[in-house]
Amino acid sequence: MKKNRNLAIFLAFAALVQVYVIYHFYEKSEREDRDAIFNLRSEGFEKLSGGKYESAISLFSKILEIDDQDTSAWMFRGLAYQGLKKYAEAEKDISHVLQVDPKKTDAMVLLGNLYFEKGEHQKALESYLKAEKTDGQNPLVPIHKAAFFLKMKKPDDALIELEKVQKLKPEFEHLQDYFGEAYFIKGEFSAARIYLENSLDLNGYKPAPLLILGSINARTGNKKEACSNFEQALSSGATSAADSLTKYCK
Repeated sequence: MKKNRNLAIFLAFAALVQVYVIYHFYEKSEREDRDAIFNLRSEGFEKLSGGKYESAISLFSKILEIDDQDTSAWMFRGLAYQGLKKYAEAEKDISHVLQVDPKKTDAMVLLGNLYFEKGEHQKALESYLKAEKTDGQNPLVPIHKAAFFLKMKKPDDALIELEKVQKLKPEFEHLQDYFGEAYFIKGEFSAARIYLENSLDLNGYKPAPLLILGSINARTGNKKEACSNFEQALSSGATSAADSLTKYCK
């Protein structure tokens, strides 16, 4: 199964979780358990990243049989359930993390993402705001708030969050994409183009900025460039670009 953008972003930050995990087990576990946990976690993370959610659930469940206080295993298993659209199970696992550690900001962000996917937008925003109040220096919070506001077509709110991201995590891979998308939604195509072209220069050809650039060029009458953008997006894995190619270029 294909993972969504929120999942991809959270997994990109998962190394931060691993630091805690390593400390936790070396301080509190027997060597045999540490070795088992390390192997299970590595394989589970690989399965989760690849969209093999059933396998990931099985592996993280085995970790929890060894240590049911391992909050990262609860969170990652919740993400796997969410990938399967088993929302009740996902919410139960992620909420359990907050029972163990009420100040676990990452879990609050994941709950926000889950609520948004379920269409519970107000609950999603409340969860992000709670995370922000708990730890305003965690870059995951404004990153996911920005993504939320972009999906809600509120570019001005998204830009406020992106400015925070720029201060907290300026190397965030999708930062230029998000700025470009925000200005695109606002209809400020010149500014959007600058950010999107910066993204392509920094990160190589990725589907999201190419699709938006194609839309900008299509709307401004530059058919040749639009078609080139859509063709590149299709080659980069954006199957939705096929519809744009048919509409604008055939």
